[in-house]
Amino acid sequence: MMKKWLIILLLALLPSLQAVEYANPSELSRRIYLDLLDRTPTVEEYHRAKGIIASGKYASLVKELMNKEEYFDNLASKMIKHYSPVKGEKTHDFVSYLRLKKHVRDNYLGPKSDIRDFVNDLLTAKGVAAQNNMVLFYSNFEDSAKMTARLSASILGVPMKCAQCHDHKIHPDINVNHFWSMAAFFEGMDKKIVATMADLKKLEKNLADDKYSKSLGKENLAKTLEWVKLENDEKSIYSTFSELENMGRSGTRMGLTEEALEEIDFDDEDTPLQAPQLFINESVKSIKALKIDYELDGMEYTSTASHFKRDRALSETARPRDVLSKWMSWKEPLYMSRAVANWVTNWFMGRGYIMPFYDTYKVEGPNGSQLDRYAQLFMRSKFNIHAIVRAFVMSPTYRMKSSIKSDEEKFAFFKSRRIRHLSGTQVVNSLNRPYDEITKGLNTDAALKKLYRVAVYKQQLVDKIFPVSIDDTEVAYKGTLVQALKLSTDSKFLAYADKLAKGSFERFRGTTTTEFLDYIFAKLYTREPTKPEIAFFKAKIDFSKSYRSSGVFESVWTLMNSPEMRLY
Repeated sequence: MMKKWLIILLLALLPSLQAVEYANPSELSRRIYLDLLDRTPTVEEYHRAKGIIASGKYASLVKELMNKEEYFDNLASKMIKHYSPVKGEKTHDFVSYLRLKKHVRDNYLGPKSDIRDFVNDLLTAKGVAAQNNMVLFYSNFEDSAKMTARLSASILGVPMKCAQCHDHKIHPDINVNHFWSMAAFFEGMDKKIVATMADLKKLEKNLADDKYSKSLGKENLAKTLEWVKLENDEKSIYSTFSELENMGRSGTRMGLTEEALEEIDFDDEDTPLQAPQLFINESVKSIKALKIDYELDGMEYTSTASHFKRDRALSETARPRDVLSKWMSWKEPLYMSRAVANWVTNWFMGRGYIMPFYDTYKVEGPNGSQLDRYAQLFMRSKFNIHAIVRAFVMSPTYRMKSSIKSDEEKFAFFKSRRIRHLSGTQVVNSLNRPYDEITKGLNTDAALKKLYRVAVYKQQLVDKIFPVSIDDTEVAYKGTLVQALKLSTDSKFLAYADKLAKGSFERFRGTTTTEFLDYIFAKLYTREPTKPEIAFFKAKIDFSKSYRSSGVFESVWTLMNSPEMRLY
């Protein structure tokens, strides 16, 4: 087994085994923690990781980090962000997506997991969102065209949206009819928010139809009927959940986003439900009966369900999204594999081998060849996401030293690595205590409840302090400037800086300024201070004075607000 993995890994790495300047142990420690765990290492973790890397045992560090719960949690979050509707178009709230994250982590990220199972369950999701979390990969704000644009790009790496209004400019073999033919598959969906008693009665009538209920499937039908009964008894589905699943929250109509609630017309004469839900089923129409009308240049057209490659016969009896799922995941695995490989590359490098990273339909040149090698590795691993993550973080490309000098040509061809900036989530995660410290001394239920509370707190903090999306595809200074302005003026971060400084003052007042600087630089920058930095701060800090006069707070505030704090 070990030999098999070694061969797969070497085949992927062979083209990049060139003379590169590797990042030093400090830089690589910061990078691997931020990328795999979404946070910087603690001071203790940093010194340990640095020693492991310096002793030539980087692979063992990667293995250790990829076995941590934080890695699986981070991977599940990355998958949800990549495959779900964008923020502002989601129907259900942040807590619902935390439940989805746990569902993805528990069901699709095992050691031998096959991402095709995840994709299949995503594409064919049915039932109510509270009981089938995979329904959350859809939204009531999206019509068939929007779903086609989003899912063709994220799953297939084929930006079909570019062919919505005209033949594709970059890929001329994809035309307008291809887009709308794929959109027709989603015309078979019965997708809606069931929010009032009138909506519920209509749903009950549909569920009484044998064909309709059979389309839902036994398990989803039973769970949907359970929810219907609770609503008829004026009880919320969330009242049957544990405190852990609800994170201590209660109340009517919880679970929906503000955007979704604004779209619902709560009539004064109708009764709102206790817990409105996004509900999805497949219509009873045959796949060949599906069609979609659209307008182009003042003319009206109609397309019927068909794959954009048009090389597969459609089964008369199969359900539309079942057919689409099998075609996307099993019949054309190279498209999906390229898409996954490029998404993973974008995750770890801040750009894909092919840009934009969601367009891998046709690849060429050295970057295309390298992407295809990773795609082939992914297929040989039986579509195991951990295999491609492991291969990439072990590659010379990933371990390159970050370049301060901007050279777009070298960056584009992966001959040099761009300095990246931390996301708002990574900053907040890094300043809070890590998973192991939060759960220390707590039993499983208590630990999980605390983790959920922390997760909600962190999300609220990120939304408040970093309201602007920060992405490495943007100009770098824009992201860091937004962060700098927020970090330097926000009361929560000022309070955190004061708490960190005060704790450090008490901890190091009986030692030396050098020991304090070693600690604070490791905590915030994941490195040791230089001699000039030590000399500079020694002139500013005096532990013999009171905390307010010692200069410790000013030093900590300065270090927290330096660009280096937000870079890796």
